[in-house]
Amino acid sequence: DSDNNMVSVSQEADDNDSWVSAFDADDNMVDVSQSGDSNISAVLLLPSADGNDVSVAQSGDDNAAVSWNGFDSDDNVVSITQMGEFSLAISANILGASDNEATITQGPNTVGNLALAVSAGDFNETEIYQDGFVNAAASLQVGDENEAGITQIGALNLGIVWQSGDENYAGLGSFGLFNFNAASQTGDNNFALVGQLGAGNFSLVDQGGDSNFALVGQLGFGNASLVSMQGDMDAAAVLQVGTDNESEISLMMSSMNSVNVL
Repeated sequence: DSDNNMVSVSQEADDNDSWVSAFDADDNMVDVSQSGDSNISAVLLLPSADGNDVSVAQSGDDNAAVSWNGFDSDDNVVSITQMGEFSLAISANILGASDNEATITQGPNTVGNLALAVSAGDFNETEIYQDGFVNAAASLQVGDENEAGITQIGALNLGIVWQSGDENYAGLGSFGLFNFNAASQTGDNNFALVGQLGAGNFSLVDQGGDSNFALVGQLGFGNASLVSMQGDMDAAAVLQVGTDNESEISLMMSSMNSVNVL
């Protein structure tokens, strides 16, 4: 029961696998291109998924990419690009999610990276870029109209975004080694921007209130930052340069406060 679909799959070299499946899905465009060996790509458009545009391109060996537009989901856009060795990327729009966009790119120097973008809400956007060795990034969106961006360049970095509220923005960037970067937004209309350069840095931003603003920058080694914002309309800024610095900001049920840590 699928109408007006355009599917183009091009595979070169050996041992490549590609599955494209559609059920009651209309006006979808799927373009999968694999070059290398032992690559696997699966695109599943499932019941009542309309107007989806999925493009997967893999170059290298032992890569895997999965795109899943779930039940009664329509107008989703997914783009996965991988270059390197044994990378894994998964984009899933599930449980009635609609009008979501996800872009996952793993760069030419990628080895052993994992990227996961899952949306169960509507009108969400996710962008993940990774280049390096054994990095992992995950974006989980169950609210609506959220934006998440994760950039990791280096090795053994971990970035996580959780958005169960609405109209939030989280941007995480880690450059170096062994960095942890996470943002949790369970409230609405929050903004979090975090950048880390160095090794062994830790950052966690927790925004459970509404209309909060958090800006965190860490440069060096072994720095730790914790920002918790459970009230409304608060602002926090953290800048740590050096080694083994620690900062904790906790705004509990407060409103319209501003805290700076330098």
